[in-house]
Amino acid sequence: MKRNCAYKYEIRLNGGLRKQLAQHAGVARFAFNWGLGLRVSLYEKEKKSTNAIEQHKLLNSLKPKEFPWMYEVSKCAPQEALRDLDRAFHNFFRGLKSGVKIGYPALSRFLAIIPQVNSVHAVNGSTKTSFFQKEAGLVDLVP
Repeated sequence: MKRNCAYKYEIRLNGGLRKQLAQHAGVARFAFNWGLGLRVSLYEKEKKSTNAIEQHKLLNSLKPKEFPWMYEVSKCAPQEALRDLDRAFHNFFRGLKSGVKIGYPALSRFLAIIPQVNSVHAVNGSTKTSFFQKEAGLVDLVP
């Protein structure tokens, strides 16, 4: 008989990691909102559309002069945000064609930085990663 087990982990971030997480979230939120504004203004002025790759190239060209603070975080944060925006527009227009109501992409807003991240990890014989994370002090087992 096969038995599935689950363990609940709680990640307790220290001050430095919490700050980095907030910076990454802020940059991603800024990139999403910047990309949305750019798409809307481009469509209103020229009736043209753009995609995530073009927006990422434009953002990279503007970073050194206008957004130097973005260099403090990983390049993946704004890149994934622009991809998410691209996917949101793709889903919106696909919904219009198929008749399914999917909302227009909206501005991303600051809700809260979650101080502790909780997750459930199902164990099927692969407990080494969890063990090493616990030994390194990255996660604590919650009883």
